[in-house]
Amino acid sequence: MPPASTSPHRPTSPYRWTLLDLVVATAVATVAWQYRASLADLAIGFGMAVALVWRRRRPVTVMLAVTVLGGLQLFAAPGVPALYDVAVLIAMAGLAPARQAARVSPVAAIGDPD
Repeated sequence: MPPASTSPHRPTSPYRWTLLDLVVATAVATVAWQYRASLADLAIGFGMAVALVWRRRRPVTVMLAVTVLGGLQLFAAPGVPALYDVAVLIAMAGLAPARQAARVSPVAAIGDPD
């Protein structure tokens, strides 16, 4: 059995990946809390944050969920994009390692072709 990676950039335990995902989701939820004056903004931001917890296990599903929430944001909370919309970029970054590079854009735009 090969030794575990000791690279400082990759956690060696799957629990560390989960912890990292929880930290990222908490950061997005904290940013969404700043928009608490609007219930729609708050619900959409927290929805995006919760979806990010599963971005390594179900990257396509998370990307679709975050994209749908972003679309709902256009109708429910119009105006300048919110800072918690960074969740879309985080979800897209989680999608890239799971799929071939040539398939990332179509998958992100229309869903999983498989």
